[in-house]
Order: sequence, then C-alpha cells, then structure tokens
Amino acid sequence: YTVLGTTFTLIVCLLAAYPLSEPRFRLRGPISLILGLTLFFSAGLIPTYLTYQSYGLLNTIWVITLPVAFNFWFIILVRANISTIPRELKDAARVDGASDFRILLQIIVPLSKPILATIALFVAVAIWNDFFNPLLYLNNSEKFPLTIMLRRMLIRGATGEVVQGNYADTLQAKAFFRQVKMATVIVTLGPILLVYPFVQKYFVQGTLVGAIKG
Repeated sequence: YTVLGTTFTLIVCLLAAYPLSEPRFRLRGPISLILGLTLFFSAGLIPTYLTYQSYGLLNTIWVITLPVAFNFWFIILVRANISTIPRELKDAARVDGASDFRILLQIIVPLSKPILATIALFVAVAIWNDFFNPLLYLNNSEKFPLTIMLRRMLIRGATGEVVQGNYADTLQAKAFFRQVKMATVIVTLGPILLVYPFVQKYFVQGTLVGAIKG
C-alpha cells in the first residue's frame, strides 16, 4: 500500500503541476480554482463510502492507494517548485525538439527532487500509519495492513490467539505475548526509520521550497 500509494501520488502531482505552472495553459486559473475548493470542503464519510462502493473499490488495494494520490495541496507545492525553474531551460529544450513529456522527465523531475522527496515522505508515513481507512473499507482480513494487526495486538489483546491450550494464562505465555507486541512495534517502525535518513537531505530543502513559494 505504501509504495503504490506514494508512487501514484508523485505521478499525479507531476502530471497535474506541470501544466498548471505553464503560462501557455489558459485554463490553469479555472482548474486551479476548482481543485482548490477540495481543500475547504469534504464529502463526508457516508458519501465517500457510497462513492467507493459504486466504483467497486471496496475491499481492493485501490481504495487505499488511489484516493491519497489526489491531494491538491501537494500539487500546489510541486507547482511552486516548478515555477522556480528558469524558463530558459525549458525554452532551450523545446528549441532542440524536446516534447513536454521529455522536458518533464529530464528537466523538471531532476530539479524537483527535494520537494518530491518531501511529499514522498509525508505520503509514505501517512499511509503506513493509517489504520482507520483500511479498517473501514477493507473486509478481507488477508488484505489488512500491518497497522491493523498492531492495533489488534495492543488494544484488543489479539496476541492471545497465538497460544493454544492451557498455557495461555501462564506467566510464560504472557511474556511471549509481550515479546510479540514489541516485535510487531519494531517491525512497524523499522521501514520508516530506515527510509528517513536517505531522504533527509532533500527533506529540509523541500520544506523550505513549500514555505517560501507556497
């Protein structure tokens, strides 16, 4: 869920922010206004659930990964970063025969690594720590993320199901339950802690870009 949702978010942000940052695109004002309204209004829980149900997204991987990709706030940050890129670079590429898609891949993306890394970190942490949406939209326990299992272990004491027989009430069994809980917490925190050092150098730069241009 985390990898797929983060990838979709970055793709949507780039494909939406690039045309909205181009003065040649005449509809960028109205489109930005319409998309900006989504930041102030929410459809609510029940209409959202019914919408997902009508599109057949319930109990699928897409109900977790697709909605998070369409976040206009992230698009604003990427658009602000693209606006700081000298226009001469894009004009020179067009003179050399480069298409907009090639400009996006070979010029925009390399120069937007700080803000993309920042957004990727925010989205990855949000999806990784989210347990409410999977609990609400997923019915198959085989599709539950690790956070749901951790919630069951820490809140509901579901680790008691690991041990069968008459040993469940012994001190040894309770110690085993505690070890399983701690191991699950470490496994849950581990991936994010391992990824953060690699994006830390981009994180500060990306945050400053959003603060100055946003």
